[in-house]
Amino acid sequence: MTTNPMSYIWDEVEAYQKLGAQLYSDIVNAPADYIREIMVALNAQVNGSYPIAREFMDRSINGMGDISYGSGSPVAAAIAASSELKELVRDLASSSISTQIAFRTDPNLSRSIHDGALSGALEVQGQSYTFVGSLRDTYDFRYDWLPKTWTWRGVGLRLAGNIAKACADVGLMKPYRVEVELAFAGMK
Repeated sequence: MTTNPMSYIWDEVEAYQKLGAQLYSDIVNAPADYIREIMVALNAQVNGSYPIAREFMDRSINGMGDISYGSGSPVAAAIAASSELKELVRDLASSSISTQIAFRTDPNLSRSIHDGALSGALEVQGQSYTFVGSLRDTYDFRYDWLPKTWTWRGVGLRLAGNIAKACADVGLMKPYRVEVELAFAGMK
């Protein structure tokens, strides 16, 4: 008798769903300060190599609220150096930009900024360009049944995102607005 491959996948989804439900119950019933200590330690372990991602997560765990970064900040420098921004401006002429940008290649940004609103003025001269503007985003989490990619990493990241959403729902993490001023030059 042949087994449907989708049955195996759905069995795995159900197992992760049950695990998520148990973790959610454990989180809701534990003392908040104890859970926050665990979350800060886990963040240091998971995001230790990614200082921007670690700072963003710690800010959420500690409920520190909205933040603005200047154009000389490490966050602005990471955005300026990102392949996503370079790809966006590669084929453009001088113009006003108002678009969503999703960072996927730099873990520091992909773990921190999701579908940020990028706006500003792009000036192109030959193969060089300057950009002056800003990026705005809300640091928050969402619950999804299925991961974007069906890999163990994708499933693990979706589970982590669902746990973070549960933590936000019970007040252990706080969403906040992020604004980054941008002013830089580059080569196409």
